[in-house]
Amino acid sequence: MKVDDSRKIFTPQQYPSWLVFSNQQKLTWLNSHLEKLWPYVDEAASELVRSSVEPILEQYRPVILASLKFSKFTLGTVAPQFTV
Repeated sequence: MKVDDSRKIFTPQQYPSWLVFSNQQKLTWLNSHLEKLWPYVDEAASELVRSSVEPILEQYRPVILASLKFSKFTLGTVAPQFTV
């Protein structure tokens, strides 16, 4: 039985509550996990941006700004929130 088959047989009210999640519940779940993962996402993304952008800056940087470097790059400490 596929999902489409079950939709033909059962109405949404007949599904058990643990099987049907509202969009708000889905986003709450996603947001809570994103909040836990955010420090690791921030660290990985920051390193990726630094390693990608610094070589480009070195190529096009004027001589007067030769010592210009990233000391720190961050996406912030607060994770983005998804809403309905």
